[in-house]
Amino acid sequence: MGEIHRRVALFTGERGVVYATAHGAGKAVSKLKAAAIPFALITAYLYHDPVRNSFKVTDVEARNLHPAIRADLRKFFTASLWVEIVLRSHGGGTHADELFTLLVESLQRLDGASEDDVALLSAQVLWRALLHMGITPDLECCDACGREVGAHEDLRLAAHGGSWCQRCAAARGLRDLPVAGLRIDASARRFLLATGGLPLAAAGAYTFAGAEQLRRSLQQLVQHGLERPLNSLRCAAGIL
Repeated sequence: MGEIHRRVALFTGERGVVYATAHGAGKAVSKLKAAAIPFALITAYLYHDPVRNSFKVTDVEARNLHPAIRADLRKFFTASLWVEIVLRSHGGGTHADELFTLLVESLQRLDGASEDDVALLSAQVLWRALLHMGITPDLECCDACGREVGAHEDLRLAAHGGSWCQRCAAARGLRDLPVAGLRIDASARRFLLATGGLPLAAAGAYTFAGAEQLRRSLQQLVQHGLERPLNSLRCAAGIL
């Protein structure tokens, strides 16, 4: 909003996403500056104008500004993807508190993550985001034939939580899959089945050599589930 004012999106566990005006937050020295820092964890004090039904930030207490995220391009775009998922899914709807807790912990872990850990962390966050949206694919059964998929079989992914075994994908043609060509291989299936239900901290103790490919597949599945292109993926082409 002009040179010194900022329009900010605040994600809260209680109210979901709240849009507010932070007057003067763009100044080099401002008590509201932290409100306009991307990915910052803050306590924000708001005034609600009942006539205009609008919010204004009146004060801010910084809790964790996550400086390492903004200093690293890969971390920056990873956090941008997570935040865009929150905004596109309207803050998780009725489960905003759960998604808020996940995002707070994820950003803290991303801030201190090594370069090698970023893809694995993002895969875990994306899988949990899919769980919140209710569109995780069934990793154990084929939606087309209903049979239980063997431990060493790959799955082809479909939008809105569907998945086909390799046999059905070959017989019916990949063009019939809403997300044709995306797959979760057997090792990724075993990894997600072992870690997907664990707290993020406990899941972080597991390593997985195929983290990059798994993250890319889950990114595309999230994008199809939200039924729109994600700007963070477009801008981060070649990085994520």
